[in-house]
Amino acid sequence: QNVETDTGLIDSTECKAMPIMIFTSDHQATTIDRVIAAVKQFRADNGAFDPEFAANRNVAMTTAAESGEEFRTDKINLRIATGNV
Repeated sequence: QNVETDTGLIDSTECKAMPIMIFTSDHQATTIDRVIAAVKQFRADNGAFDPEFAANRNVAMTTAAESGEEFRTDKINLRIATGNV
């Protein structure tokens, strides 16, 4: 499903980042552990984490541009960050 760029959910027309916020009913360690475990499981099941993701994407984008092609990928890099809103 496409997300329009004027929704504020993506950082640019290239959609380099899309925040996903999770609001929990509490901030107990068991809850946070459960969320982190679910993210790790999703990453493992979907190949959604690669420390070299940005570098590999940039090389692929440059290569595509040099050959006059449009770069497209269905890969994602799911990272977790915690903090207060």
